[in-house]
Formats: sequence, C-alpha cells, structure tokens
Amino acid sequence: MEGALIKSVREAKVHSTWAAPDEAYEEPLKSFLRDCLDATRSNTFLDSFRAFAAWIARLGVLNSLAQTLLKLTVPGVPDLYQGTELWDLSLVDPDNRRPIDFESRRMLLEELQRKTPSPEFMSELLRQWPDGRVKMWVTARALEFRNANLPLFNSGKYAPIRTTGDVERHVLGFVRMGEGKVAITAVTRLGLTLAGGEGETPLGEAWGGNEVILPPETTNQQLRNVMSGETLRVSREHTLPVAQLFRQFPVALLVNS
Repeated sequence: MEGALIKSVREAKVHSTWAAPDEAYEEPLKSFLRDCLDATRSNTFLDSFRAFAAWIARLGVLNSLAQTLLKLTVPGVPDLYQGTELWDLSLVDPDNRRPIDFESRRMLLEELQRKTPSPEFMSELLRQWPDGRVKMWVTARALEFRNANLPLFNSGKYAPIRTTGDVERHVLGFVRMGEGKVAITAVTRLGLTLAGGEGETPLGEAWGGNEVILPPETTNQQLRNVMSGETLRVSREHTLPVAQLFRQFPVALLVNS
C-alpha cells in the first residue's frame, strides 16, 4: 500500500511539471496578434484602436496630473520613481529598470524654469501634452513651492475642501494651513463624465456656476495659482468659482500672497 502511494505521488509530480507551450497553439496566436497590429496594410482594427487610444489618452493625462499634484502636497514625504518626471508607459519590473535619459530631462527642466506662467503657455502645455512637459511642469512647480515652505508641509493643518452643486464628485482637494500661510490643492476628478464623454479637458465654463467652499481663514484673501500664475480672490463667504479655479489648467495649487 505504501509503495503504491509513493508511486502515485511521483507520477503526480511528473504530470504537474510545467511544459513549454504547444507550438501548434502558440504560433497561430502570435500570427493573429501580428495581423491585428500590422500597419503595412489596410487594418480596420488598428485604425479603430488608434482612434480610441488617442481619445482615452487625453483623459489619462488628467488623471496623471491630478495624481502627481496630490502626492506632492498631501501629508508625508513626496515619492517620485526616477524617470517618471515625464510620461512613463513601462510595465513593472524589469521594464521600469530601463536606462533613463537624464540629460533630456535636465534640458527640459531648464527650459521650463525659464518660462513664466501665462494663458498661452498653459494652452501650449495642454495642447502638446505628448512631449511630457505638462507633467514636468506640475512636478517642478509643486516641489519648488514645497521646498520654499517646508514648515507648512511638515506641520501645517490638513483639511478637505468641499464643492457646491452637481460637480461635487468632480473636484478633489484640501488645504494646508500654518503660521499665516495657506496652500490649497484642487484637482479634476472623473473628467470623462464631466466632459460628457467627449474626451476634452474640462476648463472654464464646463464647470458652470459651482463653487469651492474654503476654510473661513481664507475669507477675502488673495490667492495665487502656482501652476497658471493667475490671481484669485476668495469671497466673503469663503468661496471660489470652480470655473475660475480651473479656467486655464485642470489642476491648481493656490497660495496666499
């Protein structure tokens, strides 16, 4: 009985050993995928996929910019994986261990540091988003401000902000306060729904007459948007129109002057 049991276990191990895929299955699958991605001939699938990818990528930009600003201004230590200063479409290890072109990033950063925020430049960054400068702009501006205001981020008060009306779920934000300094982070959320499925960046009038409700400490204060350079004034009811907050750019970092 014992000998039969040992024999059964050994046979089970043999049958559970991984074997190479059957070429009769693998090769047709590879051929199918090559046909799907063949750009040397008329390809209905590839044309349709490219159009969809271009549409959804614009919305992915909104998500990436929002995540970038949030992680650089929430409580804690900001964490940047090397190479992600620009778009990084690699998968996990080992793709994310590929060599990084630090020289091109250094040149882009120096170029951006010479720029002054303006409506024209904000429009250019959003229009030319594939080059990644818009993400580096958000990263650099947020880190520069954080470095210049370390006490605010190390020990400042942290509180969420609210939004009125039907866009409440489309705005995510919070305020950091301490020693008379105020920094307000606000980002666009669920941009596809807000844009009505059109894939456009929701700016200005897309936000209607809704308002962001800020802490009472900000009442009647003048705020500067670190991202766009715009100046806004908080109302006596400590509110700001969302259409002004996101008039030129889909994320905002507001500071009192």
